[in-house]
Amino acid sequence: MPSFGYVADIVDGSPLVGTVPEMLALHIAKARPHLRSAPLPFSLPLARLDLLWSRVADDDKAVSFAGGLLEQVVRSLEAEGRGRRRKGKRAGR
Repeated sequence: MPSFGYVADIVDGSPLVGTVPEMLALHIAKARPHLRSAPLPFSLPLARLDLLWSRVADDDKAVSFAGGLLEQVVRSLEAEGRGRRRKGKRAGR
């Protein structure tokens, strides 16, 4: 599968189960409230998230700006997700 974004389309209306990052599960649950989200019954190590771009864009100010903005958004979402976990909130529960 080329992207986690396709998981909801594949799972919706089928007997299949998908495993996605929590932030995406929360987003999917808002868009498709009939789908359920639950924590895995086992632990997984944290996954690393990398931002990739072409070497020719290293000095491109627009690429640098977009990368910085993406980093801010991800850090904000991570902080929001940590707060949600502390409060015990889960999508579909």
